[in-house]
Amino acid sequence: MSAAAVVHLEEARRILGGERDPLRPVWDQQATDKERRLLLAMAGATMAEAQAWSGRAWCDLRPEVRSNIAGGLRRFKAWAERVTSG
Repeated sequence: MSAAAVVHLEEARRILGGERDPLRPVWDQQATDKERRLLLAMAGATMAEAQAWSGRAWCDLRPEVRSNIAGGLRRFKAWAERVTSG
């Protein structure tokens, strides 16, 4: 494998692994455990799952869990905008 291919493969792994996700620094560096559990609940996680996953780094969460968290935030944002717009 060429050096350029290795670089591209490593970048793809970082993207798929969540390293380049804009939610990663918020989850890893800003969100409290309580906030993480709330985000996981909005993503559809059970209480047991939220408790287990809230202590993990963003990149250690399964891709579908990260996707569900982002989707939960989008749904909440849309709801909050409807509620506060009028």
